[in-house]
Amino acid sequence: HTDNAGVLTADLYVDCTGFSAQLIGNACNVPFVDKSDILFVDSALVVQLPYEDKYTPIPCFTKSTAQEAGWIWDIGLSERRGVGYVYSSQYSSIEQAESVLREYLGKAAEEISFRHIPMKVGYREKSWQGNCVAIGLSSGFVEPLEATGLLMFDATARMLAECFPANTDVMPLVANRYNQRVSNAWNRVIDFIKLHYVTAKRMDTPFWVDNKNEISIPDSLKEHLELWRYHIPTAYDFTSTLEFFNLENYLYVLYGSDFESKLKMTLNDEEERLFSEMTDKLDKQVTLLKSQLLPHRELIERIKLYGIQLN
Repeated sequence: HTDNAGVLTADLYVDCTGFSAQLIGNACNVPFVDKSDILFVDSALVVQLPYEDKYTPIPCFTKSTAQEAGWIWDIGLSERRGVGYVYSSQYSSIEQAESVLREYLGKAAEEISFRHIPMKVGYREKSWQGNCVAIGLSSGFVEPLEATGLLMFDATARMLAECFPANTDVMPLVANRYNQRVSNAWNRVIDFIKLHYVTAKRMDTPFWVDNKNEISIPDSLKEHLELWRYHIPTAYDFTSTLEFFNLENYLYVLYGSDFESKLKMTLNDEEERLFSEMTDKLDKQVTLLKSQLLPHRELIERIKLYGIQLN
């Protein structure tokens, strides 16, 4: 029932109504699976900041800075910075969160206001109910770390298109498989996001302490971490084609965070020599490539003018 077009009917509806989940939640009454007991951050303060001048350097990466009750993202774009503080309302008031973000921004935050975004952490028990499929925030959301939402929404939209039923008779079968895959994908994403908090070395506030409490860690992640204390992760630990974060992603976080393992490996003289040669070669290659890279703003301007040059 619409305000302007009257009553509309269709064989299949796609719910893209965001957090409000007008169809999958309000019309189809599909329950929401709350995961805030695992991922604590449920609020965000966001702001857009223009550069002081057009020559301000642009970082070629997103800065993520841990704070007392969450973390701050800082993304350099061509004309401005996009900055936001993702925090847990259990561990910080909105006033305290604003204070943290203003302190991070310094003078740039003196006369600006922030937009506050509450977040529902979790996903729908079913993303496909009857003839309604939820795509995007109506299906679920965990948090913006590693841009998980973009990955999920792209993959589920593509899966819906590629698995679309040939006729309505098999729609329940397709829906059941779709729901199993989407729920599994959400849980694997939650494991990977939680990994960042579990392996972090911060223990200076209740937020970081509680993130390492075993009660808040999914059993699947606990099992992996226990195994990886004695065994290097392998591709066989990631068997689903809908796992967006696989071996390389976990290795980056585990060993970038100095994950404490109990691996015992000894190298003979020849292996030591080969290892030393390999690391020296990599160091030289990195040094060479760094000397050839353009500043990021200059690179972006060249791409605007000439496109991406492959040679």
